[in-house]
Amino acid sequence: MGFGVLFFGYCITYIMALNPYGVLFRLFGYLLIVFGCKKLGEYEPRFKRASLLSIALFALTVFQLVLFVVDYAYENLLIVNDIFPILIDDILFYLSLVLVCAFHVFLLLAIRYIAKDTESDKIQSAAVRNLFFVCMYYFMVLLAYIPTPIQEAYNKYLALPLFMLNIAWLVLNVILLFSCYAKICDEGDVEMEQKPSRFAFVNNYRREMEERRRIADEKYAKKQQEKKNNKKK
Repeated sequence: MGFGVLFFGYCITYIMALNPYGVLFRLFGYLLIVFGCKKLGEYEPRFKRASLLSIALFALTVFQLVLFVVDYAYENLLIVNDIFPILIDDILFYLSLVLVCAFHVFLLLAIRYIAKDTESDKIQSAAVRNLFFVCMYYFMVLLAYIPTPIQEAYNKYLALPLFMLNIAWLVLNVILLFSCYAKICDEGDVEMEQKPSRFAFVNNYRREMEERRRIADEKYAKKQQEKKNNKKK
């Protein structure tokens, strides 16, 4: 359906990329996210907005990769001059903040609506909860860049809480996407054969998940048909 690809792309982009060479991980991760959101857009149109933003983030990452290579070459004396002014780094940083925030808002809203259509109440609630944390985080980040008399103290004492909040909503989003992958799928995903496990409890768990997926798929198909019928009236 697309949630599996989106899940792996998200993990690569926002978890595995937390290293000095993260730009390379993000480049590959955003490709997967674009594909996943595009596929999900066939089921829920709101994913198309997240797809467009992920394309913009992929393009931005390509440019960041160019800057990364140039900086590496300059620091290792492979080139004489750093051809990009430091202002470019600042512009890309702020643009990245805006795009990442917008991407998560549209992604979580799309998940909320597809969960509503499939009557997955827990996923719907989790999407709303994660959206709240994301918005709260970026609001607090915005305050950190507004010049005020307490700006220095604000940045000093809230640096760690902001970092922890960032990690928290990233982990919550990973869990949410995995839940979507496990509980929301199309008929083709349900019909895929899977090799039986040697352990009975694993097979029982798989059967339970497949039954949940089948019920969710039937509910979603029914909702989509009702929407089509209402449009024809």
